[in-house]
Amino acid sequence: MVDGAGVATLREIVFRAACAIVGGSTHAKLDEDLVGAGLPPSAGGETKAQRGESSAAAVTDERLWEVAVGLVERNTGLHMIDRMTVQDLVWADEHPPPIPKRTRRDLARALPGWILVNHAQRFHTLLATLFDLGRGDLFFGFEDTSLSGQIDRHFYRNEDWTVEQLFDELGAVDQASDRRFALFLEGMVSGDTVPDGDAQRQLVDAINPPLAGIGLELRETGNTDGYPTFHLVATGSRTGRPKQLICSTGRRPNRAGGRRPDALRERTGGRRWSATLAPGWRRVRAHRGRQP
Repeated sequence: MVDGAGVATLREIVFRAACAIVGGSTHAKLDEDLVGAGLPPSAGGETKAQRGESSAAAVTDERLWEVAVGLVERNTGLHMIDRMTVQDLVWADEHPPPIPKRTRRDLARALPGWILVNHAQRFHTLLATLFDLGRGDLFFGFEDTSLSGQIDRHFYRNEDWTVEQLFDELGAVDQASDRRFALFLEGMVSGDTVPDGDAQRQLVDAINPPLAGIGLELRETGNTDGYPTFHLVATGSRTGRPKQLICSTGRRPNRAGGRRPDALRERTGGRRWSATLAPGWRRVRAHRGRQP
C-alpha cells in the first residue's frame, strides 16, 4: 500500500499532469480533456490554471492511485520522470526480487555492447520506454545535449562510453528499481530489440553468470514472431513460462478496494505481479565496435 509520503508524491504528480493538460487545452474543451485523462471536471476558477488546480484538488486520497495509474496508461499529461515514479510505486508494492548494484555493474561489464550498437534504433526505443532520456535540448542550435543525444554521440557513434558508463548515465545501476532493471534485461534480449536469435542468446549468455550469483536467470520460455522469448526467473524454478503480461484497456477496479488495475497485472502460477505500465514497447572496452 502507498504510505503518506507516497500519497503526497502522487498528489504532486496529479497536479503537474493537470497543469500540462491545461496548457494544451482551451477554456471550452478543458473539462472534456480533464475527464478524458481520468481527472474530475473543474470545480471552479476563472483562469484555465485555476480550473486545472480545482480538478486536481478534487481527487480524493483514495482515488489518487487510480488516477495516477490511469494517466500512465493513457500516456496523458505526465513527464517521463513522473511516469517512472508512478511505475516504481506500483512495482515496489509487489516486492520484485532484488538485483544488487554489484550484480548490475558486473552485468554491464560483461555485456557485448556491439550487439546493442548494431541495433541502436531498437535499443534506443527500449531505453526511452524505461528511462528519462530528456527532451532533446539543442546547444547553439545544433548539438543535442539531452541524455538521448549524449547516448547517440558517445555510445552509438563513438567509443567514449563503455556499457558500464551507459548504465551509470541511465541510472540503471544506482537508481533504477528492481522491477525496472528486470524489464530492462528482458527487453534488451527480446526479439523486438535484437531481431537475431543468435545475438539474443549471446546477450543472455553474458547476463546469466552474474545473475546466477543471486539465484536468478534469464530463461527461454517460448518465442514471439519466431524469436526466442526470455523471462527473469528464480534459478531452479519449474515453471516453463513464468509470466504472462495481461494488458487491458478496460475498466479498472478501485485501488481502495484492494484490487490492482487489470492493466498493471501479470499472472504467474496464481500469483500476480505488476505489468510494465509503459506505452507499447554493453559495451565493455574489449567488445567495442561492431561484431568482430
